[in-house]
Amino acid sequence: MEATGVYHQVIAHYLYSQGYAVCVMQSGRVTRYAQSLDQTSKTDALESKILSMLGLERTIRL
Repeated sequence: MEATGVYHQVIAHYLYSQGYAVCVMQSGRVTRYAQSLDQTSKTDALESKILSMLGLERTIRL
């Protein structure tokens, strides 16, 4: 998930406590990845797709 101020913290801690692997990424890293795909639009649906693609395509530190 993308770091969003403090808003991501509760869900990140909850998912981790339930046994899920969690990675919180800086928004700049996600933005640069989206730019590498020539993605300029910014909607929640597109951002979730980009985060999914990033997670599948790259080796991410949990």
